[in-house]
Amino acid sequence: VFYSCHKPSCPKCFRSWMSRESKIAEARLLEAEKFFGKAEHIIASVPIERYGLSFESIRALTVKALRSRGVIGGCLIFHGFRYNQRQFWYWSPHFHVLGFIEGGYKCRSCVKKFCSECHGFEAHTRECFRRDGFIVKVAVDNKGRGVAGERWSVFATIKYQLSHSSIR
Repeated sequence: VFYSCHKPSCPKCFRSWMSRESKIAEARLLEAEKFFGKAEHIIASVPIERYGLSFESIRALTVKALRSRGVIGGCLIFHGFRYNQRQFWYWSPHFHVLGFIEGGYKCRSCVKKFCSECHGFEAHTRECFRRDGFIVKVAVDNKGRGVAGERWSVFATIKYQLSHSSIR
């Protein structure tokens, strides 16, 4: 019989923790999809001048930035570090969000993705960036095309993001 402590910090139990939390979050998001449309994988990067704030402050500012861009509800997963090409970890707080965009994400098939003429998510998030400094974008596909990809599995996306998230 294997007993689990269910702690994300445990080197033996973190895999079962990831799976359990992913299943719970997936169930909630799939139920919410019935009302808000497809859940999108969104990345919200904190401006450099806010790196020194507490986690609670960073999270509150990120939620405010997401709301101003029309992101409603979802699951926030904190990542404190990024990895650069020189194989060096550095502090760069950001959140991966599986959430819903008001009116849906219409920019995926738009030929003028980065224009400011429309009222789509991409144009709106660029306007908001000038005001608050937060970089918010829909995650690109994993096929290397650099386009906003449709996530193929809520469970797999959450589990992958939890596998390298930052915890206290």
